[in-house]
Amino acid sequence: IRIHEPGPEGHVLAVFGIDENIAQIECKYGSREVEALLRGVARIIEEHLPKTAMAFRLHGATMAVWMPEILFDKAIALCDTIRYQIETSKSFVEPVTVSVGVATLAEVTNIQPELEKMAADLTDLGIRRLRLARRRGGNIVYFTPDEENESEVKAHILIVDDDEVNLDVLKTYLSNEGYSILSATDGQEALNIVGKEIVDL
Repeated sequence: IRIHEPGPEGHVLAVFGIDENIAQIECKYGSREVEALLRGVARIIEEHLPKTAMAFRLHGATMAVWMPEILFDKAIALCDTIRYQIETSKSFVEPVTVSVGVATLAEVTNIQPELEKMAADLTDLGIRRLRLARRRGGNIVYFTPDEENESEVKAHILIVDDDEVNLDVLKTYLSNEGYSILSATDGQEALNIVGKEIVDL
């Protein structure tokens, strides 16, 4: 990839996350339906991609699309088309929506000039924007670089404990250290959170 290319086109990474709670769907319908859902979402994504783009699965219900040499507005419109096609598809066992975080390579070349680290920075930026899309209600494409508060967070941690005192102590300590904390008092609540949020630990 030639990073500093003249012209209006750039390199774009879009991170797609299924908004529905995959753990709940698996509990209700079984793992085969979850795999069918993931394959269906992947199929819709791939059907709409230009020939130069590449789709891959990041982890869990999170997929990414690398679109080299594309106009940014065209990439956003393409992501929104995919989002809408998934939302209106009748091929899933339950209605499904996705949130999308979009980042450009140009945004991370200033942060980290080393090529090896730029991919990680670009992926992190896409995932942060996916989180912000979900925090704004989900089922949207988010690409705005106004996430100052989000970028100050070291990591997103989920604490699960049925003892409220333990939760409060850990939450206070880790929040003071700069981590974003989610908490649950039982396994079911934890599964619900994991189904909606991307957590690092």
